Amino acid sequence: MIMKRIIPAIAVAAVSVGLMLSTSTSSAADSWSLDIKSMGADGSSKLMAYTPLAASEVSKKWNLCIIFPHVKDPYYIAFTYGAVTEAKRLGAKLTVLAAKGYGDLTGQISLVEDCVAQGADGISITSVSTEGLNKIISETVKNGVPVIDLGTGVTTPDVTGSIAASYYGAGESLGKFMAAKHPKGSGMTKMLYLAGPAGAGWVEDAARGFQDALKGSDLEISKVVYGDSGKAVQMKLIEDSLQAYPDVSYIAGIAPAAEGAVQILREQGMADKVQVAAFYATPGAYQGVKGGSILAMTTDYNLTQARMAIDTLVRILENKNPVLHIEPGFETIHGAMVGDWNAGSTLAPADWKLVFTVD
Repeated sequence: MIMKRIIPAIAVAAVSVGLMLSTSTSSAADSWSLDIKSMGADGSSKLMAYTPLAASEVSKKWNLCIIFPHVKDPYYIAFTYGAVTEAKRLGAKLTVLAAKGYGDLTGQISLVEDCVAQGADGISITSVSTEGLNKIISETVKNGVPVIDLGTGVTTPDVTGSIAASYYGAGESLGKFMAAKHPKGSGMTKMLYLAGPAGAGWVEDAARGFQDALKGSDLEISKVVYGDSGKAVQMKLIEDSLQAYPDVSYIAGIAPAAEGAVQILREQGMADKVQVAAFYATPGAYQGVKGGSILAMTTDYNLTQARMAIDTLVRILENKNPVLHIEPGFETIHGAMVGDWNAGSTLAPADWKLVFTVD
């Protein structure tokens, strides 16, 4: 596998909650790039290296908002870090807002309204629903405020731009990696799949992609298990599932499940029998892949996606050749390549604290 080319912009000192990032970033740290697909309105695509706008090309301090479903786990902390870092680089004002979770559609709608009321020049949103925010997005764009769809794939044609790839691809990428280890005729091998919260679009997409990738292999899912993405909930689900399906050789699924599985398997003396994999990346999953307790994890370069969202908004506002529809894609990182993988493309620094405003 050829690793996706990325040049990171990490290495910023940790700050306390509510304070801005240090301004002592080096010029080297301000340089980043990611190989992407630029998607055309007619469905065509073009491979390109996305490079950000130079700070010297920005004419004013733009007022931006970025809205997430929540910021309670490492995935969204990395999203936040990417957005905050890029806003600082471009000299933009940024407000980070979060709903109460994937079920809080009403809350996200209110947050969009709040951003508009507070004079936001542009908004990026990771929506809790592919359809539920269509009306407010359309109204916002028609009122002259560009909206970037970050990571969800909202269905309104009025959205200004998107940086998204279906999580079908995340499940598919991990599934293909695992299926290759068990080709047809190699002997049936069973596994558990910890999907995440039932009904969430990204969860269902990833599950379909994973299951489709296993077709034609000898790797069989004994049970797809749904539940809240919190690690404690996932560990209870794993314990119960291992009692019901003691003959599995793999546990795969969301990153908190993979992290919890490592702990449970060690406690039960099953670490040599059952291997673990995750379809997205967290610091715990990364350490697991590095240390060998997790077979593989898939990344969508979410931290860099957030940087692209902020950069794209500024490009739109500055009329500086924005790429409006970006597909970043997915890549499965395993032990043989993890040493060369740049974690700063996906994960926030371990000691970084959440920042909700850049002035």
